[in-house]
This record gives sequence, C-alpha cells and structure tokens, in this order.
Amino acid sequence: MKNLKVITIFFISAVALCLVSCNSMESDAKKVAKRGYEIQKVYESLNDRSNLSGSRESKEKKIKDYIEFASKMQAKYSKDRETSEKFDQLVKKEIEKLQRKK
Repeated sequence: MKNLKVITIFFISAVALCLVSCNSMESDAKKVAKRGYEIQKVYESLNDRSNLSGSRESKEKKIKDYIEFASKMQAKYSKDRETSEKFDQLVKKEIEKLQRKK
C-alpha cells in the first residue's frame, strides 16, 4: 500500500512537471516569435535614413540582443532532437500567426 502511494505521488509529480515544462516551452516560443517578428521589422528599416524609427546603432543593438535571446532559448530546448523540433515548430507557428495579423 505504501509503495502504491509513493508511485502515485511520483506519477502526479511527473505529470505536473511535464505540464509546466510544456507551458514554459509554449511561452518561450511565443516570446522568441514575437521578438523575431519585431526584429524583422527593425531589419527592414535599417537602411531608413530618417531618424524617426531610431538610430542605426540602436537597431543593431536590438538585433544583437534578439540573437542572444534566441540562442539561449535554442540551447535550452536542444537537449534532444524531438524537443528541439517541437520548439522550432512552435516558434514557426507563432511567427505565422503574427504575420497573418499584419
């Protein structure tokens, strides 16, 4: 009876951890996608000579910051091929949503 209780607690903990990590992955994918979409816009405006949308240096800094952030997220979710592919698919799906809203 005691073993059943331990197994049940372990199973519930494992399911809870899986749910939390899945939500975390989805949240991180949304963040990467949103920032990626914003960086696309920044990149497109790099050759804009007017100073209305910010200086070239600030735009380049935003791009660098995004690359660092995306690299961290990719490292976080590249433990195995399946997780990496799932994360990449979530990011791609979110970017497509953002582009449709445009």
